[in-house]
Amino acid sequence: MATSNITRDEAAARAALLTVDSYVVDLDLTTDKPDSDSHYWTTTTVTFSATTAGTTSWIDLIAQPGAVSELVLNGETLDAAALYDGFRVTLPNLATSNTLVIKATNDYNTTGVGLHRLVDHADGEVYLYTQFEEADARRMFACFDQPDMKATYTFNVTAPAHWEIVSNAPAPAPVAAREGFSTWNFPATKKMSTYITALIGGPYAKVEDSYTGQFGTIPLGIFCRKSMLQYLEAADIFRDTKDGFEFFERTFNTPYPFEKYDQIVVPQFNAGAMENAGCVTFNEDLTIYRGAVPKTMYIWRCLVILHEMAHMWFGNLVTMEWWDDLWLNESFAEFACYYAMSSGDKFSEESWVEFNALRKTWGYTADQLPSTHPIQGDVPDLDSVRANFDGISYAKGASVLRQLAQFVGQDEFNAGVTNYLHKHSWGNATLADLLAELELTSGRDLKAWTKDWLQTPGVNTIRPEVAVAADGTYESVTVVQEPARDPAGLPAVLRDHVMGIGRYTKDASGNLVRTGFDVVNIGGDRTVIEALKGQPVADLLLLNDGDYTFTKIRLDADSAKTTTTSLGKVQDPLARALLWSASWDMTRDAQMGMGDYLTLVESALPFETNESAIEAALRNLATGINTYSAPANRDGYRDRFVALLRAGIDRAAAGSSTQLQVVKAYASNLRTKEQAQYIRDVLDGTITLEGLPIDTELGWHLMGALAALDMVTDAEIDAYLAKDPTSNGQDAAITVRTRKPNAAAKAAAWDAIYNDEKVTNSAVRSYLTGFWHIDQLDLLRPYIDKYFAEIEGVFTHRAESLAMVTSVGTFPSIFVEQSVLDKVTAFAGKELHTALKRYTAENRDRLERALRCQTKDADKVFANA
Repeated sequence: MATSNITRDEAAARAALLTVDSYVVDLDLTTDKPDSDSHYWTTTTVTFSATTAGTTSWIDLIAQPGAVSELVLNGETLDAAALYDGFRVTLPNLATSNTLVIKATNDYNTTGVGLHRLVDHADGEVYLYTQFEEADARRMFACFDQPDMKATYTFNVTAPAHWEIVSNAPAPAPVAAREGFSTWNFPATKKMSTYITALIGGPYAKVEDSYTGQFGTIPLGIFCRKSMLQYLEAADIFRDTKDGFEFFERTFNTPYPFEKYDQIVVPQFNAGAMENAGCVTFNEDLTIYRGAVPKTMYIWRCLVILHEMAHMWFGNLVTMEWWDDLWLNESFAEFACYYAMSSGDKFSEESWVEFNALRKTWGYTADQLPSTHPIQGDVPDLDSVRANFDGISYAKGASVLRQLAQFVGQDEFNAGVTNYLHKHSWGNATLADLLAELELTSGRDLKAWTKDWLQTPGVNTIRPEVAVAADGTYESVTVVQEPARDPAGLPAVLRDHVMGIGRYTKDASGNLVRTGFDVVNIGGDRTVIEALKGQPVADLLLLNDGDYTFTKIRLDADSAKTTTTSLGKVQDPLARALLWSASWDMTRDAQMGMGDYLTLVESALPFETNESAIEAALRNLATGINTYSAPANRDGYRDRFVALLRAGIDRAAAGSSTQLQVVKAYASNLRTKEQAQYIRDVLDGTITLEGLPIDTELGWHLMGALAALDMVTDAEIDAYLAKDPTSNGQDAAITVRTRKPNAAAKAAAWDAIYNDEKVTNSAVRSYLTGFWHIDQLDLLRPYIDKYFAEIEGVFTHRAESLAMVTSVGTFPSIFVEQSVLDKVTAFAGKELHTALKRYTAENRDRLERALRCQTKDADKVFANA
């Protein structure tokens, strides 16, 4: 049976049999043929060797049946129709040295994989870019699409003469082809895996610079659509890029391995960015801002730049053998980007606060779902890879690597990484190879650590037991560690932790300042902290201060009381972030009622100054009220939330990031038309907010909020779109129209998501953004049953990336009801696609958690257990 899947065993056998030397890929991207808006043409020449003559293998190519027009192996023309099944080309009777030529007609993609094509609505120009991870290079050219079969690549591209063509190697001067077209003959790349090759084509605008560091000069380029150049903050991006090169070359003591470093900002991108070697692609929505954005977006952009840059060494220079070690690629880059930011001078104070507030919670959440898995997960085939692009592989893995650096020592960690990079340059390596170097530099045996942290799922909970002496000092402090509770059935592992314990005491002004800090080792179920015996009792005792380890934290009774009354008075922003996170975690665990969490936010948020913490608190509060609150309490909580935000607008400094955050949050959480009238007046200009002009992006956001309450007409949407006739504007208009409480709008959106074969990935996301709304339950209730009736079919006719987005985005999660839980439970018993089975189990778990939280909120009793 023909399949796009490749198993680990198949890949290992192929890698043992074959060694690839080089690819030469000729691409015809000309635009004057009758079907050139949907097709392009490739000729791929591969030279490779086999260990044994006469054997049979295969090469990967995903295209339409009949797409291969010529198949020549070692000079012999083969029967392509007989040997190609749409996914694999069988290669019979191999010699020890082989040359393969395959000519094919390929399809452009509109779902963000393979070679993606789009037309810019602003000027009608065509733009192309590739996205190949994990195994989609085979959608553009025939290749052995697995990470351990590295080779060199020579791309020869014929395209419109006014285009820029960008790839992994430096761009050559184009040579004139026929009228209106040119050919770019790129030099051969360095040796690399298929998934990090790249090709970019179109009339991209280009900005150039260079970085000169300890190992020489690196040419830099930034590319974007011409229509977006006016918004491109190239100087800021180049600054972050240069800071990153300085840090990574110094820290890894290894030269940047490629000839140049281009960063291409592309629309309709499915991920945040992709680490193509020397040719990194970035999500346009997260990189170029058409209006004001909070400071958190600039922090995030910097982190993404640093994350992708770290991959140039860790992932590209040295690459995993198979996707089992995907986590190591991503966890390392995740850890490295925060480490680099914390060592710089731009966002150093925000780095680990952002990680705790906005990133690490992703890891905590994922590790408590039924789909949790060890960080070093088992990936038996390609179908299992995408599921591991999750909060465990990124956020938990990064946190655990930070813990590893504490365990072996940061200098020893850096030295081990350097040795690993030097020893395995241009090759493939495994986790065992990295651990061997870290053991050598640190002198630590990491076998037990690896088993507990990397090979066992679940997150521990730690809490202090405090005894106070008569003189007001600590008689004893014991850290109690519990095994993971969720999901049920995990191994009862108790891990060793290197962590900080902070003591915070109120000063004369009532502010909580750190008066003591100890780095300690804990393990087992109980650890007595000798360093605290005899120390004055603090108002707040904070475990994991500094956030060195991955664990859930709880507070002693007195510290819990201090937190409920004085969280906003804690002077250290990372300590506040830890307390915010612990409070939210207790709420999700139904140990703290939603009403109590709301009261905490009302008390502390007016004093919070860190934008990442503000964003997390607002996001969590919105989620919690709509999902975790008892239905009888919900409207009252929503009104209190809106009142809190309205006061925040009045309090925020003009032009500040916080002002923008609270205005957008206010608009997103409206319940009544009376509340919404304020936003209507702001949008119309009746009310002017000093320092906050209503730019295009903010205008669309406000219109979407009003649309949910049917306070925007179709004519107004049309008029706004006429002023913003861009691709971004088209997608924004989709969201606003879909958000209206209109049965026809919902039906049209659902039909586009499920049935429109030409719908783009960005349009699907826009429909999903507008579809569900907490105030439209009656209107949306029919889609509960439609989801369960139709979602399986999506995985048979949609690209997997879109199918996954659809299965998550159209799930009726706003209906936290036992009847829906019963439907999910019944659906989970069916034979489902691997990804859908996982998402169904996760959705069931989320509903069960939400129902527990609603029961807790109905009790309105604070608990710290």
